[in-house]
Amino acid sequence: MHVACRNGTYYLLSLTDGTVLWQYKCDSPLLASPIVSGGRVLLVSSKGVAHCLDFCEKTAVWSLDLAQAAGLTSRTTEAYSSPVLSGGRIYVGLGSLGLVCLSP
Repeated sequence: MHVACRNGTYYLLSLTDGTVLWQYKCDSPLLASPIVSGGRVLLVSSKGVAHCLDFCEKTAVWSLDLAQAAGLTSRTTEAYSSPVLSGGRIYVGLGSLGLVCLSP
């Protein structure tokens, strides 16, 4: 089971007994639901940083500051929505950036 928490920590829990199998601390609170696909989980922190984790290997794959990647560091990037995976792309609503799309 995948749980994103307001304390900024992602938890991978055992489905059988609820024990913590792995945890990962992000840069700020996790208010959005995670996306789980193909052995990976995508988290978007409240500061607008996307974190991709490999929960099978229990490692961080990458992190990306979405405003910085778009060259818009002066804009607010609070995550206002849970990310959505569709057609191999990830969509998330962020502060004054509006709708952001991540593609491979």
